Amino acid sequence: NGAIAVGENQVSFLKNWLDIENVKYIPHGVDTTFFKPNYTKRKENTLLFVGQHLRDFDTFNYCIPRLAEKIKNLEVNVILRKDFFNKIKPHSSISLHSNINDIKLKVFYQEASALFLPMINSTACNSILEAMASGTPIITSDVGGNRGYLFDTESILYPTNDKEYLIDSTINLLKNDTQINTMGNSSRLKSLDFDWQKISNEIKSFYKIL
Repeated sequence: NGAIAVGENQVSFLKNWLDIENVKYIPHGVDTTFFKPNYTKRKENTLLFVGQHLRDFDTFNYCIPRLAEKIKNLEVNVILRKDFFNKIKPHSSISLHSNINDIKLKVFYQEASALFLPMINSTACNSILEAMASGTPIITSDVGGNRGYLFDTESILYPTNDKEYLIDSTINLLKNDTQINTMGNSSRLKSLDFDWQKISNEIKSFYKIL
């Protein structure tokens, strides 16, 4: 009788695919009570990459060595399933992590200077929402639903075919503490729109009209 789209880019597709008009965009939610900032934990020159679905590993592997040449003591934490470890080209700045618990995941977000997440496509991305709630600046691809979720934040959305822009923007951000703080604060503020308490009420309201 109806469908919920978690990305604005899904709405027309779902209408055509399911042959229904009753398709509503309701954003994916995030627990903003659990995922929250702790700016005392933030480290310098520390990037975080989380997940494997629709991640742009080619761009990640291209950029990290070049970023490491320009950013002293760059640290890159990568969190993904072990069976995807082979997607990451080894580099001295990269540390791979898997099977971590929620508490450790939260700390990784809090410690990061930025979420560095090249993507091929997206609808809703948990990693982006968790980073937003954690007050972590976000650097990601301008694809799919990302722009809708990051609208009115200071996040860096780069054109997928412009790796040099991505590299330059990341370097400039890591050298600018004021920009890091501004981006982190705007991300946290925006994440409150996606708090599960609010989103769950929207979902309940949609179910009631079906």
